[in-house]
Amino acid sequence: MASPPIKKQSITSFFRDELGANFRNARWSWGAREPLGNRIYLRVWMDQIEWSEGTEWVLVLHDSWKGGSPGMRERREHLADLEAGLHGYGVVCTADSEENLNTRTIKSYDRVMLLRLGRLRRAPDSIYAEVIGRQPVTPLRQRPSSASTLANDMEGIFSKRMPEKTVRQALIDARVGQGLFREHVLSLWEQRCAVTGSRTLNAITASHIKPWRECRTNEERLDGHNGLPLIANLDRLFDHGLISFQEDGKMLISNSLSADERELLGLDYPGLRIPPRPATLPFLAFHRHQCFIG
Repeated sequence: MASPPIKKQSITSFFRDELGANFRNARWSWGAREPLGNRIYLRVWMDQIEWSEGTEWVLVLHDSWKGGSPGMRERREHLADLEAGLHGYGVVCTADSEENLNTRTIKSYDRVMLLRLGRLRRAPDSIYAEVIGRQPVTPLRQRPSSASTLANDMEGIFSKRMPEKTVRQALIDARVGQGLFREHVLSLWEQRCAVTGSRTLNAITASHIKPWRECRTNEERLDGHNGLPLIANLDRLFDHGLISFQEDGKMLISNSLSADERELLGLDYPGLRIPPRPATLPFLAFHRHQCFIG
């Protein structure tokens, strides 16, 4: 049975926070790509789902839509990605009014169940995607990561008034793991990866323990104690909550990683090379309790 369409959050935040797919632009985007899972999520309309010769289809492009809109160009890119083999899903929206395709607004959308999209069918003035099934949102749900929230975090920096340009630049550098933030993090961990001991700095990322989006103050964002220098694969695992660290530095590994995957990813290190400093412990506690997937 189809889930009733409900609206408890904006569709922009639903794409970002639930699906891990940032709109390129909240005003004109009609869909987004989730980079980690190679998925395309398209906003589609309930009244444009139809049956034809025993097959269910949904309209994904029509020539009458705003041809000059960046959203139209982006939709064509997304359809090209679908044809290239990416997995496609439709977020089903109900319109306030079904009359004018160019002025309709979203009344509600289904946050529980998505359409699974298959092959495309072209007509003279439109393109339809085959609906090959329904997909619950829960298994697709993505935890926000530093990669998926980068655009929003940077937008937040530029949208706020800063007393000095140097403060803004320091925040920009810290958000991408550069500048004084990186120098401070590396100095606290002897210029090495905090786990492996590698000194190959080009392979080490200095990223936040307590995620940028969760920090309440700029002081937390710029604090080197809120950072770990990790080689790339460990950094990505940490960012996505697949590893964490206890107060004594012992590594915690998510049960979602099989023994084979742990071996392939090189997760045979006991944990942090040196005990974390007292100022780092609250940040590690936040990561264990709020980010780690046990």
